[in-house]
Amino acid sequence: KAERLTFAMARDVQDLQAALSRLQLFLIVIGALAILSSVGVLAWLVRVGLRPVDHLARNIHSIDPERLTAPIASAATPCELLPIVDRLNELLQRMEAAFARERTMTANVAHELRTPLTSIKGYASILMAGKLGTVPEAVKERLEKINKHSDSLVKLINDLLDISRIEA
Repeated sequence: KAERLTFAMARDVQDLQAALSRLQLFLIVIGALAILSSVGVLAWLVRVGLRPVDHLARNIHSIDPERLTAPIASAATPCELLPIVDRLNELLQRMEAAFARERTMTANVAHELRTPLTSIKGYASILMAGKLGTVPEAVKERLEKINKHSDSLVKLINDLLDISRIEA
């Protein structure tokens, strides 16, 4: 029967352990630098990518409330934002039309109210002057109140007409 012999050879692995430790440190440093540079590049790309949105926001902020029909420029706008710019321009046109209708209605209402109010004021003045006969003192007091309130309403209506003329 043959005996088995086992041969063992030992070698010092301290140099290998040191090299592996240096390699590990090198890989950690390279990985950290790669992550930091990736974050920087991504931040720059996001900033560059969002410039059109920032430009659009500045355009919207600069809209003059007196000139809502001036469209938001879409020449430098990316195609992804064009539907938004188009809807905003349509909205501005509808708002301007609504404001124009409101100004016209205000002028018309003020004009329509002024005529009957002037008539009421005139009738009250005629009655107070006694041109239609004698008027009891209690009625004269009420006519004076009607006249005073009519003056206030006529002033308010004239102010509305002035405002609608100024806006026009």
